[in-house]
Amino acid sequence: MSFKTYSSGIRQRVMLLMRGPQAADETALLLHFLLATLAAWMAAGFLITIPFAPSSFPRYFNVLIGETCYVTALVLLRRGYFRRASVAYLVGIWIFATLLCFSSGFKSGGGALLYVSLPASAAWLLGYGAAIRTASACLLSAFVFAVLEMTNVSVPFQRTTPLGMWFVIVQAVLINAIPLGQIIGRLRESQQELAASRDEIRTLAANLLTVQEEERRNLSRELHDQVCQNLVGLAMQVAALANRPPPPKEAQTRLKEIQASMFKAAEEARDLAYQVHSPILDELGLKVALEDLHRKFTEQHPDIPVDLKNAGLPAAVPREVASCIFRVAQESLQNIAKHANAKNVSVALGLENGAVVLTIGDDGVGFDLRAVKGRKGLGLIGMDERARLVKGKLTITAQPAHGTHITLEIPLQVGNS
Repeated sequence: MSFKTYSSGIRQRVMLLMRGPQAADETALLLHFLLATLAAWMAAGFLITIPFAPSSFPRYFNVLIGETCYVTALVLLRRGYFRRASVAYLVGIWIFATLLCFSSGFKSGGGALLYVSLPASAAWLLGYGAAIRTASACLLSAFVFAVLEMTNVSVPFQRTTPLGMWFVIVQAVLINAIPLGQIIGRLRESQQELAASRDEIRTLAANLLTVQEEERRNLSRELHDQVCQNLVGLAMQVAALANRPPPPKEAQTRLKEIQASMFKAAEEARDLAYQVHSPILDELGLKVALEDLHRKFTEQHPDIPVDLKNAGLPAAVPREVASCIFRVAQESLQNIAKHANAKNVSVALGLENGAVVLTIGDDGVGFDLRAVKGRKGLGLIGMDERARLVKGKLTITAQPAHGTHITLEIPLQVGNS
């Protein structure tokens, strides 16, 4: 795996701090609890304050509207309509707050407290855009009632009892407490995930240096052990011929041997360049490159038969996708040759549901995935990072004595973007 590929993978790991479906389920459960609590609290407040507040139409009507909105939101939530339930809940509180301001006054009715509570609930349930719209509606409503009271416009105000005001304050606290509590909880979880991500990034950075040094070490060793030594040997043979020219017939034989050694050195240099990057992949495409990889592997390991199924691909596969598939296949076959002790290997490449799918399986010794979790070798790390780079999914299934199965799935539309 190259330095550039690994560093790109690290940049993608930094962006993995996201929330999953568990957070949505928790929010729905908390909303269910909040709606039930508010409905019960409003009913209790209405009943308890009967002896202390005169009977009036606004008093009964306000409570009826509030309870209707809470029950409607509860029914929608129980039926699975989370967004509709959230809208019903927010609209219900806004209507109730507006009725309080209209019937009991802006300063003394408690509706202003509910206006302040709503934007946090909207952000909690429906996101930033809903919070902005809710805040705008609450500010506009509050402004209208403030102007009405400043201009002494006659509104049928009724006296609010201290106990009734206390019930409204508790209601406002409930409306704020649960959303803010979960938001703070999410922030703490995000901080913990960020700390874990930092540790992972440090580990990846250390692996990055290891991969880079390992890549250089392998290239240096291959150049020294194969190409350089062969070239030095050829130079010594040519020098010996020049210093002591043999008879013509012997010279012709030795020149042919030198020529064969030169062809061998060129072949080794070409194989080394092929390992760094396959020119066939760029010139002839993924299908031909895999067939060439299959041919070379069969020549080098004739005791490991490989069944290659290579069909169903579009005419042009994006370069990044093709490179990822080729490198994963190359690394997998190398691992099979080194560690698997397999008798049969299958490689299949095809197109399924708009995605290129590569599957590689063997009947070798396998390994325990749980045992290697968190300490993958550089080969597995490299394959995983290559898959991430093209928004692909790499799945490894392995069991001791039951072989290994690798699946790489890459959506073509992502690769093209």
